[in-house]
Formats: sequence, C-alpha cells, structure tokens
Amino acid sequence: MPIVEIILRKEERSNYREKLLKFWSSFIIVISVIGGVWLKTYSDTLTPLILCSFILPLIICLTWVFQHNGTTKQLRWSLAGIPVCMVLTVSGALMFWSIEPYVVSYPGKVSQVDETILKMPFSKSTHIYQVSAGSQTVNNKLQEIYTLILGAGRADRRYLSDSQAQLTNEVLDYTSQEASIKPVIAALSYLGKKPNYTEESRIIMVQDPNKLFHNGDILISIDQHQIRSTDELKNVLINPDHKLTFQIKRDGVPLTFMIGTREFVHLANETSLRISSQIRIKDPLPIQSEQASRIQGDSNGLPKAVEIVHQSSSDLIRNRTIVATGSIQADGTISAVGGLNYKLISLSNVDFDICFIPEANKREVESYLSSGLVPMLSGKIVYVSSLSEVISYLRNT
Repeated sequence: MPIVEIILRKEERSNYREKLLKFWSSFIIVISVIGGVWLKTYSDTLTPLILCSFILPLIICLTWVFQHNGTTKQLRWSLAGIPVCMVLTVSGALMFWSIEPYVVSYPGKVSQVDETILKMPFSKSTHIYQVSAGSQTVNNKLQEIYTLILGAGRADRRYLSDSQAQLTNEVLDYTSQEASIKPVIAALSYLGKKPNYTEESRIIMVQDPNKLFHNGDILISIDQHQIRSTDELKNVLINPDHKLTFQIKRDGVPLTFMIGTREFVHLANETSLRISSQIRIKDPLPIQSEQASRIQGDSNGLPKAVEIVHQSSSDLIRNRTIVATGSIQADGTISAVGGLNYKLISLSNVDFDICFIPEANKREVESYLSSGLVPMLSGKIVYVSSLSEVISYLRNT
C-alpha cells in the first residue's frame, strides 16, 4: 500500500511539473515574440542584447513543445526568463508613462560612407567619414532613461507641444529623404554631369493662428532672394524693423504680401516654421544614396558628396582620415547643422587629420571648444561653405 502511494505521488508531481513547464513554455514563446517586435522600435543596440537573454529559455521551451516531455532541470533553466519578463514589464510601464515631449541630442559616432550608404561603383578602398549626433523626440519615461544613458544633456532639452513634436518628426523624415538626393546632385554637378531636376522651397509649420502662412506653401522668394533652407532664412532676418516681401504659391495660385521682420520672427517661433527645398528628378540618377537607419537628418550630405567625388576622380584622401559634417544644397552650398556639441564629443573619441564643418557653425564650434566641455581633438577643424571649397582644400594640402 505505501509503495502504491509513493508511485501515485511521483506521478502527481510529474503531471504538475509538465503542466507548469507547458504553461511557462507557452508564456516565454509569446513574450519572446512580443518583446522582439516591441523592442525593435527602440534601439538597434538594445534589441539584440535583450533578445539574446531569451535564447536559452526559448530553446528549452520549444524543445518541450515539440518533444512533449520535460524535466526538472529543463524547468529550472526555463525559469531563467523571469528576470527578462520583469524587465519587459517595467519597461512597458515606463513606456506608457507619458511626459511633456521634448527634443534631445546625445553623442553619436564616426563611421565610413561606404557601400551601405552609396550605391555606386567604388574605385578606391578608402572612404570619407561622417560624424553623427543622435537625436530623439522623447515622449515617455523609457525613452528619457534610454537617452540619459546615451549621454543626453538635461540642459539641452527643447520642450514641444504635441503638434510641434509631430512636426519635428515629419521634418526629420523629410530632411532625411532629401539628404539622399541633394549630395548626389551636388557631386555630379561638380563633376560636370549635372542631372536634370527642378527645385522648390516649401514652408513647414504647425497651424498659423493668423492664417498668413499655410503648411506646405511653396516659397518662391523673400525680398527677391531664393531661400532653400532655414539656415538661409536667418540671413534675411538681420534688420528687425525691415518689411519682408514674400512671394509664395498656394494651391497653384501666386500670392505676394509683406510682413515685418520682428513680427515674422515671432510667428516663426510660435509655429516652429521651417524652410526645406524639395527636389524633383526628371531622369534617374546614376548613383543612389540611402539614408542609414541609425542617422536621421541631412548632416551627412557633405560627406556623401565628397565621397562620390573621391570615388569618381583622383584620390582625395591620400592616407589621411577625413571627417565631414554638413547639410548640402543641390548647387553645392553647405548649410549649418545641429548637435555640434555632441558631434565634437564623438569626434574626440577618434584620431583624425581633418574635419570639415560648415562655415555657418564656426562661432558655435569655437564656443564649444573654448568652453572646456569638449575633450581635446586630435585633428584640424576646417570651416567651409561649398563643396568646391572642400575638394580644393583636399587636393592642395
């Protein structure tokens, strides 16, 4: 009789263990899939690290599902997924903890402009380097913790309304797309192979309470000057008492009106007004440029243009490490970029010979370098305003 009881208890424990393992196996598999999809939206770095912690319990659980048997040892190992599930639970709670949205930057890295970015014949093994600064619109506590870990500064936060946050993301996507076209046009034009294209400037903004400007208006000129970027717009806002003459096109209808500089600056700040040019290609470009998923914005336009000229003509690098950052227009004009303080920090972590930075950012960069907040740089900073200036400097030095 006692022997029978012992056997029954063992069978009960075995059934209990198998039920528990079956439940836990199904739970781990579901959490692995959900966690993988969710984490994919946050970081290319964190995703593989956290998903790797799922591998062992996931393999054990899949083995049990297919073989329909389990051991105490397998159950013990599968329980290793508990800490990961706890992390996901806490992270999910932090993700739903909404905060006032703000834009923040943090140090990026220095990387080559190579075959992953430019689709073209490469005649040389050497490449130009681009330097980046990470940037995000932070909407919840999880992103806030993540950006703080990456080195984002609290003092650099730029708080936005929900509509401004949405506009910022739209502008970032838009400029990233344009950054894949303008460098190619600028480089080909420099090489004497100017593509057939048209260009028009658009006003990007949140709702104007005065209804003077509309989001998407085509900007023809300001005081007879063609404005292709927000940086160029700043150059016509010097005199606060001047009356600006705007020529725009709205729904195909040309409009002309005047507004004081001071009034326009107030309106621009209130509506987060930006200017961005849109390129329309009439014939396919022989070189295709892809925007790297880790880099958004247009600050890698200059290094891409220089890389195209380097690969299509004589060697511009000559055993040097050349870094560049800058927004570039289709005619080769170099415009200012943001996040210079974090780009300089990224630059301080590598050895380089020359780094090209837009002339429009000179005062800002010199202020950062003299402040002592940026570590000593190993190479020389050269300020430039056009693609031809960069190429001439590389060929003559």
